[in-house]
Amino acid sequence: METANYAAMKQYQSFNAIEEMNTSIREFLYNYSHEIPKSAVECIKVLSRYACKIIGVAWIKIDTLATILSVSRSTVERALRLLKKHGIIQSIPTFRKGKGGNGCNVYIIKKLHDLKELPSNDVPNEVGKMKGRTSITNLDNSKADSVKLQSETESIKATLSRRINKPNNVNEPSLNDLDNSFTPGNVQNEFIQATKPFLNAIDTFKLWSRVLIAYRKVSLEKPLYEVIDCAISAFKQSVFAKKVGRIKSTFEGYFYTICYANLVVEKRRECKHLLYDFLK
Repeated sequence: METANYAAMKQYQSFNAIEEMNTSIREFLYNYSHEIPKSAVECIKVLSRYACKIIGVAWIKIDTLATILSVSRSTVERALRLLKKHGIIQSIPTFRKGKGGNGCNVYIIKKLHDLKELPSNDVPNEVGKMKGRTSITNLDNSKADSVKLQSETESIKATLSRRINKPNNVNEPSLNDLDNSFTPGNVQNEFIQATKPFLNAIDTFKLWSRVLIAYRKVSLEKPLYEVIDCAISAFKQSVFAKKVGRIKSTFEGYFYTICYANLVVEKRRECKHLLYDFLK
């Protein structure tokens, strides 16, 4: 696509209003900010500020992003790769008309959980032709999937209705009886496996919430999955302390203290590494 080709960029508009775009980004950060570094969080925020003219479409140079964020070009490139991996943005390359060479990339901010692929063909006329075509096979498959989904939904509703209106003498597991297979999907599997022999789903989720609080407080550049050993080590230390009677307050509070201390050590290592690179 040609640089500064407004008509070509307009076709990629992904939101109808700025508030809709901001809501989608807030939802993304709520679910994934613990999995991506701070540089990626700040990067998507800057892109959103440049995506207000054509809502959801930002065109900006990587060097400009690096200057705004006060980080290196490689840090921005790494942040953009992570955002693409999580599906919140898609990049479209551009070229300079007449001069030749690559222009600044166009970044499309996508709706969370939107599985619809944006058109890969950047020529407006070709895109227009594609819009008018509909495959009969795809249409039939779509209708079949819709009927199947509706049938499954009605089945689930009927099941829930029976469970809610069941006789009182039928025992149903309480919240505290749920094992770790019921743990929400945002809890990392390594942590679930470490706590599985000792805790149920609700207690594992409570401890994971403490992990997220500690991680955000320390402000590590590394994503959480790279330092998950800090949380697992804190849990094992806390179990040992509980067994030998060292914990005087609550298990959750003791665990948080150890987890936070472990993450602080990781933060110091990061700072030393950055200082070493600077001196080099």
